[in-house]
Amino acid sequence: MENGTNLISNQTWVIADTNYFLHFQYPDQIDWNALVSSKQIILVVPVTVIDELDKHKNASSAKLRSRAKSTIAKLRDVSRTDTKMWGQDIRVEIAPNIPLVDMKDLGLDEGRADDRIIAFAISFAKNRETESSRVFVVSNDFGMELKSKGRGIRLLALPDDLALAGELDPLEKELRDLKKQNAALTSRIPNLSVTMNESGSRFDTTLSPVPNLTDDEIELRVAEVKKLNPLHVEAPITVDVKDKEVSSQYNIDLQKISAAVSALQGLGRPSKEQWEQYNSKLEHFYREYRDYLRQEQAHKELVGRSIFLNLDIENAGTTPASDVRVILHFPDGFQLIEYEDFPEAPNAPLAPREPRLHSLAEMISMNHLMQSGLSRPIPGLSSLEINREPPNVSGFSIKPTNSFEVKFNVRKVMHGDPIFLRCLVVIFDSAAEAHSFAIDSKIICDELPEPSHSQLHVIVNRQ
Repeated sequence: MENGTNLISNQTWVIADTNYFLHFQYPDQIDWNALVSSKQIILVVPVTVIDELDKHKNASSAKLRSRAKSTIAKLRDVSRTDTKMWGQDIRVEIAPNIPLVDMKDLGLDEGRADDRIIAFAISFAKNRETESSRVFVVSNDFGMELKSKGRGIRLLALPDDLALAGELDPLEKELRDLKKQNAALTSRIPNLSVTMNESGSRFDTTLSPVPNLTDDEIELRVAEVKKLNPLHVEAPITVDVKDKEVSSQYNIDLQKISAAVSALQGLGRPSKEQWEQYNSKLEHFYREYRDYLRQEQAHKELVGRSIFLNLDIENAGTTPASDVRVILHFPDGFQLIEYEDFPEAPNAPLAPREPRLHSLAEMISMNHLMQSGLSRPIPGLSSLEINREPPNVSGFSIKPTNSFEVKFNVRKVMHGDPIFLRCLVVIFDSAAEAHSFAIDSKIICDELPEPSHSQLHVIVNRQ
């Protein structure tokens, strides 16, 4: 394909085809000198192009119809002036489409508009091309490009930034305006969604089986507790007076002194019965601790096959939502309960307190308290404040069918202020049987024209 656009000429003839007028900027909006390096531009419009533009006035595209009508109107206005100028720099010449070449010899079809324009361009170039003038056909039509090759026609393809890609026809403009109006209306309605564990609509978790606690391991741990809290074995009270010379010198009765010391040491000392009670409580404590270890193991196993879902409702819109109703549909294949109904972890039993030796002063003080019958009030009880304001969330229910339907009512949901709904617990029969699942969400409120539907996804991974 010939071009020769780098040569500077005094005069350049630019033959426009239909493609140019329909899809590119008008002649006075284009810097032709930058494209063809010429001092003067003459825009040649074959009659065939005008015929094609007339046909496009009835095109199915409103954009093409509008462009064809406005182009013909401009060409008519230009042709009626004395200067034939389109703008200040472009002269227009409307030429009859009478080719002076044999179209059949060139392999062209007279019935095709592009072929007639090519034949016209060949004839026109023979009469007008000189050393100081050149002829171009301006078109971005690929068919025109293919047919121009080998026929001595300079084809000028315009850059994409001169195309009318951004121009919309009336229907497209109407659709764009409707979209803008819809976006404006949408921004003025609530945008509600239910989220899980502060992670949006998707929550990933990992469930791992809890190792078994064998009977031998339980007994080993009980033995450790027994070592820390052993049974009491009472030792006899003895008085050892070794300096018999002193006792004989001062005529001291060792037997009486020993008895007196024993009596003083026994004062405030736990009795035999108290020690027996303490040992009995220890035996009971050992049994309780053994039961506790089994209960703790069972609770760990329950937690290991459970998923805890903290549910919130959020409003990403700019308008508060009132009288909100949330309906969640959980599939079957597990148990679904409220967190408040989930069994609490067992508490380890406390070892009994060992009886202790009291001093004489402590015994007098305790005796005084017992006689006075003093009782002390619980501090701060009278200052407790009870909040009787009804909660923002109400109407909670779990309805088991073949699956689970969970409902909430929320009085108002403000923008950017998530509201905690409930903590629900999904319990599988075993960690090995746990699987991923989806929760269908339906939200209704006074400000939404129709219910909002979405899905939450719980993804269960295994180690």
